[in-house]
Amino acid sequence: MLRMGQRSYELVRAVSHFHVTIGGRRREPGDQQWMLDAHYVPSAEDLGREDGDWEYLRLTIHPWEFKVADWRELAKLGVESQEECGADPVLFHTNIENLLARRKSRGETCHEVTPGIFKLRHNGGYFFTCEFDGAFEDDEGEKEFTLLDEVPFGEVTVHPPINVKDAVAAGCAIAAREIKLTEFDGSRVTPPDWRREEKADAPLDNYHHVRLRTPWRKALNG
Repeated sequence: MLRMGQRSYELVRAVSHFHVTIGGRRREPGDQQWMLDAHYVPSAEDLGREDGDWEYLRLTIHPWEFKVADWRELAKLGVESQEECGADPVLFHTNIENLLARRKSRGETCHEVTPGIFKLRHNGGYFFTCEFDGAFEDDEGEKEFTLLDEVPFGEVTVHPPINVKDAVAAGCAIAAREIKLTEFDGSRVTPPDWRREEKADAPLDNYHHVRLRTPWRKALNG
């Protein structure tokens, strides 16, 4: 549940997850970029906005320079953020936005969040309990919020070299080597776009873009 003042929002679990990108453009093969991508809709008891506009909130957290040897160590992110003044706003980059806002007419944009304490606990399987607070400012003034939800580790993106025979198998091997992820539930491969050669300042990628899903849905249904 996400609460902002008297308002309350429920997590859209199907699309909310932790995600990590390993390697890729302008990064070394073993570099990691983690992200929490949490989606929310007004709860059943919420009265909605006064202007009647629809809401679909997206909260993203991009912890910079965070890296683990085993994906289960993701909980260390919470430990590292628990300082006297809370999470560092630069190294713990956080945004919140309403994806259904009429930006042109309302001027509603993505808001940078001043993060507070972030607590993360591994619940077993692929699930982590997240407890987070913060504040941001919009046209109505400063808004504080609290979040308490269980979110899965859902995806990893890897970049095997362009000359591999099986991009998915190579991607799985990278995930196993870098973060000890050995179970998967589907994949999607985006090959290099050869047309990029014709575009200025867009060099040809020399790797495949492979997205691997963790089997968190099977664990939930099982």
